[in-house]
Amino acid sequence: MRRLLPLSWALASLVAGIGTTPARAASDREAARVAYAARVSEILRARTYLDRSAQGFRMDPRRPARGFVRIRFEIDPSGSVQKFRVLEASSDLHARKAEEIVSGLRAPPPPGGGFVAEQAFNFR
Repeated sequence: MRRLLPLSWALASLVAGIGTTPARAASDREAARVAYAARVSEILRARTYLDRSAQGFRMDPRRPARGFVRIRFEIDPSGSVQKFRVLEASSDLHARKAEEIVSGLRAPPPPGGGFVAEQAFNFR
C-alpha cells in the first residue's frame, strides 16, 4: 500500500527548491543579478548627486558644460570595486570624475560572487 506524502512536506520541498528545473534556477539567478545591477546603479546615482566633490564639480566654472563617460568595473565578492576602466569619455575631466565615483563604491555582496558592469554617466 502506497502512502501519500503529507502536504506540508510537498510545500516544504517546493520552497527548498526540490523539483526546481534548471531553467527556473537560471532564471532566478538572472533575476537576482538584474536586481543587483539596478541597486548598484542606484548607489552610483546617489554618489554622483550627493557627493560633495560632485557638487563642486557641477559648480566649477572651468568644467565643460556637458559630458559623458562610459566605464566598466568589477565588483568582488565582498562588494568592493577591484578593477575599472573608462571605455569612452568626452574629456579627461569627466573620465577622472567617473573614476572617482566608481572607485569609492561600496556595494552589497553580489549574488553568485563577482559582478562585472558597465555604467554610463551623463554630466549636465
